[in-house]
Amino acid sequence: MHIEPTLSVAAATALDGTSSETTRAHLNALRALHLIGSHGHGYTMDTLTRAAGERIAMKVDPSDSRARAQVRLLDWINEFATDIAETLAPTRPRPETERPGSEDESRDSHADATTSLERERASIAANVRRGARTHLPQVVAILRTLRPHLLIGDSLRDWLHTHEEVRTAAIAAQDHGSEAEVLAGLAQLHHHLGNPDESLKSAHVAVTLFRTTDNQRGVAEALLFVASHYSTIGAHELAIARAREALEIHADIDQPALAARTHLQLGTDLQQANDLTAALGHLTAAADTFQRLPDHRQHAATLLQLGKLARRQNHPDKAAVHLQKSATLHTHHPANHSQTVAVLLELSETSFEQGDFTEAVLRARETVGLCRSPEDHVSSVRAHVTLVRAHAATGRQADAWTESRRTLELIDEVQDEVNEYVREEFTKLELWP
Repeated sequence: MHIEPTLSVAAATALDGTSSETTRAHLNALRALHLIGSHGHGYTMDTLTRAAGERIAMKVDPSDSRARAQVRLLDWINEFATDIAETLAPTRPRPETERPGSEDESRDSHADATTSLERERASIAANVRRGARTHLPQVVAILRTLRPHLLIGDSLRDWLHTHEEVRTAAIAAQDHGSEAEVLAGLAQLHHHLGNPDESLKSAHVAVTLFRTTDNQRGVAEALLFVASHYSTIGAHELAIARAREALEIHADIDQPALAARTHLQLGTDLQQANDLTAALGHLTAAADTFQRLPDHRQHAATLLQLGKLARRQNHPDKAAVHLQKSATLHTHHPANHSQTVAVLLELSETSFEQGDFTEAVLRARETVGLCRSPEDHVSSVRAHVTLVRAHAATGRQADAWTESRRTLELIDEVQDEVNEYVREEFTKLELWP
């Protein structure tokens, strides 16, 4: 019934419909007969044995018994997915008794959840595909729960195939609500796979279907995705309009995490549109919510934006406080690489503005050390400029000259505005050739 070659004890217990002790006894009996083997966190069965077992099951086990087992397995997958999702990105405030006892414990629980999801991912996708036509609401609930975490592992194509199969089943059942949920997932998958037109098309159809089925949460989430898409391509006014539309819906629904993500998106785009006062209000609201949940990674992302905003308002001391908190959160709760680089870079430049040249050099060198991919090239150039400026400010002219030569070797590969930034700063220091 499980489809995939490896079966965990928890999944086997769901299929068996008994206790974990009874299930372990059954599994050990099968292993003693060499019908299954053990491997890491689960049990395995070879292809020929599986085929024989399937033929026997179809002949001996009543169809309603197999159907109940499938329901139990899907219910377990849904519970598993919910637990994983709440660990990776909390959506509700947790009682103090349920929170990790230390930063290391919190980091370990996040890493454990990621590993568990990677381990069960193929099995989940396969069982979702199999259950699409017979248990559509259950499999759609699983996909909705895992939607924010589809990037974990190297499995985007498999998830795309899975979503497409479930959408076909939803269309056949004329279930517009389920189709909308699947389209929301497809929008994200196409975005990550580099198909922006398909991504935006899926998101717009999802919004329409969510409205048809009066799913306000779905509308708000899909609009937020559209806002994020427009923000990515620099269409900040369109992003602001969609995010504001999404935020209006939150007056009628109780989704604090989704509302906070909307505030973060809106605050980020308002800052790009130079509406700094409004941006501050939305970013502060987002930070307060993420701290209560607690969603440390989203909190770190919000503090980064608050730090950038404080710098633009010429408040380097406030900026340093926000950015230092963000850097600390990144240390204990690693987020994506680009955000970590961005936090360290902003902190190095802010330290220079405060006159703390030692900290500026330290953070700039950390930034350079993390910049290893072409996407990091602009950040690397900016960090080198901070090193040059800090060395020059402390009278270390030889070091400043050496770093400036390294910087000039880098700027041929980046866009014109970065070249102009380097030219302007180095001309002030009489280091431009």
